[in-house]
Amino acid sequence: MTAKVLFVLAVNFACLSVKGNSRKCFLKDGEPFQYISGSIHYSRVPQYVPWNFHEPVQGLYNFTGDRDLVHFLDLANQTGLLVILRPGPYICAEWEMGGLPAWLLDNPNILLRSSDTDYMQAVTNWLTVLLPKTLFRYFLGGDVLLFTTDGNTDHEMTCGSLQGIYATIDFGTDTNITAAFKRQRRFEPHGPLSSTQAGWTTGGRGMLRSTNGRFRSVVTSYDYDAPLSEAGDPTDKLLLIRDVIKQFRDVPAGPMPPATPKFGYGFYYGYVLYRTKLPRELWGPTPLISPLNGVHDRAYVTVNGVFQGLLERDTALVVNISGTQGDTMDLLVENMGRGLLGNLILGRDVLTDWEIYPLDLDGAIDGGLPRSVAPPGSPPARQKETSAGPTFYRGILQPNGLAWDTFLKLSDWSKGQVWINGVNLGRYWPARGPQQTLYVPGPVLSTTRPNVITVLELEGAPDHRRVVFMDRPHLNSSTRRP
Repeated sequence: MTAKVLFVLAVNFACLSVKGNSRKCFLKDGEPFQYISGSIHYSRVPQYVPWNFHEPVQGLYNFTGDRDLVHFLDLANQTGLLVILRPGPYICAEWEMGGLPAWLLDNPNILLRSSDTDYMQAVTNWLTVLLPKTLFRYFLGGDVLLFTTDGNTDHEMTCGSLQGIYATIDFGTDTNITAAFKRQRRFEPHGPLSSTQAGWTTGGRGMLRSTNGRFRSVVTSYDYDAPLSEAGDPTDKLLLIRDVIKQFRDVPAGPMPPATPKFGYGFYYGYVLYRTKLPRELWGPTPLISPLNGVHDRAYVTVNGVFQGLLERDTALVVNISGTQGDTMDLLVENMGRGLLGNLILGRDVLTDWEIYPLDLDGAIDGGLPRSVAPPGSPPARQKETSAGPTFYRGILQPNGLAWDTFLKLSDWSKGQVWINGVNLGRYWPARGPQQTLYVPGPVLSTTRPNVITVLELEGAPDHRRVVFMDRPHLNSSTRRP
């Protein structure tokens, strides 16, 4: 199982000043207990169990490989680690659709995250599988502390707490801690003061998006100047945090584990397709318009397979296209958002009769797509002219006996996504930056078989079509202004 490492500083402060008072402290084995915790998680997002990670198809559950939550909890138990677990069902915007599976939307009348009976039945079915079969029965037993956790506002605490359940609070590094805990005490008059996620000091991988008034994409890397890098390496910040903790509690004896070796190898949730027919002859370039900013968030437009241009939320609401009546127009919508949320207008016509195809790219690539035409051992074919628009490229990194961590850089490529040996590494977008490399965990690479690199380039690949494996990350620049 490939490890994705995340570090979340979560602290229970009450026992620093109120020792021996069980009403103000957690108890463990009958003794007052304080946690100062970091996290190592089986998936990319801290503490959460993503529903759509385990039930991508309704009624079909997957708890194997990187999704083996039971094995992860067993490893934690063997090493004497306690677990703070957030089973959802909604797990916040760090994960696609907040962890809710897309098949819920097959019901047009469902109201997500509400008391809607259809939604509640689906949640009940999921938790019936997750809690008794995989968690409580084997690991938690009868002495379990249930808690709610939400943000640092009265509204969030009101909506996010439940009567009779211990209520904790979340806040960031820019928060006045005294004020935050006063708010918790108003909603939770008893028990310890506890932040179950005191800011994000994380290393790891994922893809976020942030609106803050209007759409802003966020880089694939979770390495926000973290105490542990996304490769799991200690940093100076981690040593400083340990020094602070040592002022109040004992820390494990012995040296800090060293950074893992890196190697520079040298050169070597899907998308949704919307399809319709052009309603009439287009005698010249005709504007395709998203009048209500309904493309969320980026759509690549082709007519009969020929790339026409792109529509992008907030910035590119018009693209000119050409074609004849009956031609097939495709919009490949990148899942940074939720697809088409409004009508598209072609000239004077509102386009209708859309066919919608969810694309399981991870599954297709894991199954061997795109297929190589040349048989194994054939000499490299002469490079064809680079295509514009969404195109798959495939290359091979020959094994050299090493499987060390490395960082993949796609210089001069435009925007897209990368897989190695079927493992999704994430998105790249060098022009926007600041991230220029994608972290490749060593266990993804084979030491004995050719490593297959698959690149989905959405706009246009460079003529050289090379990628570079580096021994250090490059996270803090852009190649040009957007």
